[in-house]
Amino acid sequence: MFGDTWINMEHQQLSTMCRELKKEKDQLRGSLLREQSINAELIRKCESNITASSEMHKKDKKYIEDLERELRNSTQEIGFLQNQINDNKTQGSKCISVAEPEFGRQKEIELENDVSHIERLESALSSIQLESQCELESMKFDMITLEQRCFEAERLFEQTVQEKTHVEVQLKEAQQNFTSLERENIELQERLAVSERGIKALFSKMESRLDTCLKGKSFPNIDPHWRFDHFSPTDFNENALFIEVSCLCVDNLISFFSKLDAITAWDEGMKGEIEKMTAQIRESECLISQLKEDLREEKLKAKDEAEDLTQEMAELRYQMTEMLEEEHKHRALIEETSLRRIKELEMENCKEKLKCSKAVKHLQEATELAKSRAVDIQKLKNNYSNRSFHDDSDNDESSVTVCTNSNYEVSRCK
Repeated sequence: MFGDTWINMEHQQLSTMCRELKKEKDQLRGSLLREQSINAELIRKCESNITASSEMHKKDKKYIEDLERELRNSTQEIGFLQNQINDNKTQGSKCISVAEPEFGRQKEIELENDVSHIERLESALSSIQLESQCELESMKFDMITLEQRCFEAERLFEQTVQEKTHVEVQLKEAQQNFTSLERENIELQERLAVSERGIKALFSKMESRLDTCLKGKSFPNIDPHWRFDHFSPTDFNENALFIEVSCLCVDNLISFFSKLDAITAWDEGMKGEIEKMTAQIRESECLISQLKEDLREEKLKAKDEAEDLTQEMAELRYQMTEMLEEEHKHRALIEETSLRRIKELEMENCKEKLKCSKAVKHLQEATELAKSRAVDIQKLKNNYSNRSFHDDSDNDESSVTVCTNSNYEVSRCK
């Protein structure tokens, strides 16, 4: 039993060891695969770097060849240009010696032309200023005339307002007269009615008194319904009492008729006055209606004139603003053009001065160069015997140029 347990234990240990070994084997296999993948990536990177470096090396070689070709071409061009410069210098010295007086004369002519052009511009500016001043004076005169017209319009408006107030005062007076006449008419009508009532009462009283007198006395052969208008002179012989009574009645009637005549005359006078008052009232009504119509017409005229004046003032203000704006724009344009032209002339003058200075400088340089050339030619004549020394110096210069080119190629390759 003890041996079996020991065998089982060894078997378990072996199985655990086998499992651990398998795990280690798997780990080693995974690490190996990772290292292989890393190595493959490194190899690919190295290959790509090698190919890139080879391509760069090829490009550098091609660039170096191009530079060498350009260097050869540039050396050839430099030599050709040096020859041209020498030729141009000789030709320029000849041309300068020939064209110097002509160039000076041309510059003097150009300067005179510029001065004359500046004088013309100044005269044009002065004429423009005079024109602008004339336009301003004309505008001031127009403003004065417009102010006068406005003053006249205001004066007319004030006159219309005064006339309107005067007409309104007349209308008020006419209305007051009309009311007073109506009041007097009413009073006269009341007085006429009172007088008519008094006359009627007096007539009724007289009739009642006559009736009482006639009824109170018994007269023979007399109609109890007798009236004074039925009286005849043959009745005086019949009764003396009747004569006395009739005399009294005649006296009373005479006094009554005299009063009645006075009352009727006063009534006729009152009627005439009433008719006159009614005629005056009608005339005042007609006058009031006419004054109202005149006032309405004056109001309409004043309103129309005020509207016309306001419209004219608005139009004049608009025209004045437009004229001022146009004048301002015209002046600004003139100033801008004049300033631009002055600047252009100043620039041209500066350019001409620069050209003159450059020409003078170029002439001085040409003279100095000619002097230096003359000195060099004299030196060459003096040192003509030392040609070998000259050749050695040329060889040294060529070696120096070759060394510089090689150094440049080496630095480019690096």
